Amino acid sequence: GWAVSHNVGEEYKADYSHQYECTIPAASGSNFAVCYFSDYNQTLYRPAIQFAKNVGVNSLKVANSTTVACYVGGKDAYSQWDEGDLLELTIYGYKGGVLQFEKNITLAEGATLLEGWTEVELPRATVNRLEFEISTTDVGDWGVNAPTYVCIDDIKYTTF
Repeated sequence: GWAVSHNVGEEYKADYSHQYECTIPAASGSNFAVCYFSDYNQTLYRPAIQFAKNVGVNSLKVANSTTVACYVGGKDAYSQWDEGDLLELTIYGYKGGVLQFEKNITLAEGATLLEGWTEVELPRATVNRLEFEISTTDVGDWGVNAPTYVCIDDIKYTTF
């Protein structure tokens, strides 16, 4: 799902009050989007942005949420993150239900976190829908352990 937020924080709280926070302020303006991906319904639903008509996507900016940064950084007492773990965002571009591209972005690998807002160049393609999926190697008996949030801002595209 999605939330629009302007909350910024770097300290871990033992509740969900920080789930819509980014580790830094918005890339531009005062708000950014927080995307949450649930692996429990991944075959049915990926968070998506549906454009009213076809667009040429150029780029967008991504940043780690406070929840992810605290989990990977060991500030979460329940963290099971290991040196070899990986957290990755995949962006899928569709036109009329047909996949046009997919782009992978590493959010965290071992102790290394994606820092700040990072501009992600997207393949030059005409699309009317972007879908977002987060995957991780940090999986236990009951599914994914790592939080699956990412902050998104400054989506650049051209309308036709």
